Amino acid sequence: YFANIQAPGTILNGSAVGYSVSARNSAPNSLASWNEADGADTPAGAPLVTGTPSASGSITDGTTASVAWGGAFAGNGRAITDFYVAIYTGSAPDCSVSGVELGDPQISPPPGARHLAGDATSTSFGGLSANQSYAITVYASNGQGCTASPEVHVTPRAMPGTVTSITSSGPVLSGDGTWDYRIDGFSIASGSTDADTVEYHYSSGAEGSVHGPERTPAILTTNDGSQYGHAVGVSVRACKSYAEGVLCSADWSQEFALGVPVNNSVPGALTATLTGSHQGDWTWGSSPSGDYSSLQYSCDNGATWTGIELGAGGACHAIGLPDPADLMFRIQADGVSGGFVRSYSWSDYR
Repeated sequence: YFANIQAPGTILNGSAVGYSVSARNSAPNSLASWNEADGADTPAGAPLVTGTPSASGSITDGTTASVAWGGAFAGNGRAITDFYVAIYTGSAPDCSVSGVELGDPQISPPPGARHLAGDATSTSFGGLSANQSYAITVYASNGQGCTASPEVHVTPRAMPGTVTSITSSGPVLSGDGTWDYRIDGFSIASGSTDADTVEYHYSSGAEGSVHGPERTPAILTTNDGSQYGHAVGVSVRACKSYAEGVLCSADWSQEFALGVPVNNSVPGALTATLTGSHQGDWTWGSSPSGDYSSLQYSCDNGATWTGIELGAGGACHAIGLPDPADLMFRIQADGVSGGFVRSYSWSDYR
């Protein structure tokens, strides 16, 4: 014979419960005697969910994920003996136990799940696809049932590969009197090519702080303007923005030589003094300096240009209506036709 007895609030899972069984035959009452057997046991139920597993995906090659479930289950009267962990992209597989009421439990584990001992608290999976979202469910079994954890999700990421080449242009106008180089695109030979921004730092000729990530085309600058007036080189890393954050190449590229960014800076002690009707003198104590090919100035709106030593002071006479002509400085650098010109209006300095 087999009987299930339920008494919620009286019979508690995990607590020892005593019992007795009495039996008699069909003899008349005066002849029959009751026979009694006593015992005690600990009732149990299926494992209980007490928390949610945690999961993370790799951020290197995008092929692995791990899950941990310490503290996510309670035995509910009987120690957990088995865990099953399933990773999938569709619906969660089923796990069930039959025959508990008959004292002969039989588990039907979730198809394709990994089987682990009852003392396990974590596991990892390999062979996954980068940027593919996966669901993970952990199942706990103690012979009384198979209980599923809350579903958790993970997306392994693959970092962009090392940049092997860039396309650049410049110097291009980047501010009031400044011209900088610009990264227009980049190539990655191996690893993930799924990148949308770049980080860069000047590897020669300027301060080395890391800038970015920036989308291309990206004008290359520094925090202190140290790039101007001499040849520079940069190293870059490719980056990809995800909901979890930004993932960049593990290694910086080789140095890419660019050229000479230009700062046609305001001449020192620049003044404009009228000397007659519609005419006057421009004077300056210093001029733009740097490793440029040459420096010229014009006081007739660019009709004629006069060479001057880089960094030197000077003066010129200007004529015009209604005000004398603007002062113009032209830097020649990197073989750019027409040079890099900046003008100063008489009305701003008189």
